[in-house]
Amino acid sequence: ENALRAAEIYFMFFAICWVYSASRRRNYHLTATGILIALVSIGDALRWTGCNDPTTCNAFSLERNVLIMQSWLIPALFIAVFLLLPCYTRLNESKPVPDRVTFK
Repeated sequence: ENALRAAEIYFMFFAICWVYSASRRRNYHLTATGILIALVSIGDALRWTGCNDPTTCNAFSLERNVLIMQSWLIPALFIAVFLLLPCYTRLNESKPVPDRVTFK
């Protein structure tokens, strides 16, 4: 399970680098975040139901499913933090530079 999550984060790193490769709007970051989290969730849902292996389709293992759902947070938090940070940094507008103070 940990190796799968590490591989997901490895490939998400390149997707996030592509998102950062150009100046993009906030909505683009939100959409990219939603799409990546949805892809990870769909993959986990298929593994959770056991349909990734036709011989064990509909097999239910409580321990395995709890592990899948708990470890879903690892890539979800990675995606959310790295794609939504630019949205939060734009909230803090810089203050205008004051006029220079000179003494005569």
